Amino acid sequence: MQHVGGDTRTKLVHTVLATAANVADREALPYLLHGKETRVRAKVEHVFGVIKNIFGFRKTRYRGLAKNLHQLEVTAALAKLHIVRRRLLNA
Repeated sequence: MQHVGGDTRTKLVHTVLATAANVADREALPYLLHGKETRVRAKVEHVFGVIKNIFGFRKTRYRGLAKNLHQLEVTAALAKLHIVRRRLLNA
């Protein structure tokens, strides 16, 4: 299961976490929330849209948590670049 923590202002990913499917979302929350963040879902939906639709990370074969986490980390980094690409090109 993939869990993503996002910044409320920029909507960029700051934390990714891959867990077994039997781990509840509430158990992952302490690792994902930073500071005064209270909203959980709405801020990362755009990031998940980019990860799933642009980079094709819709379904994951079980290859081990370490390999799945590595793929999620790389894909989240690419999603960050995709989201801020216009800002980077105009700078």
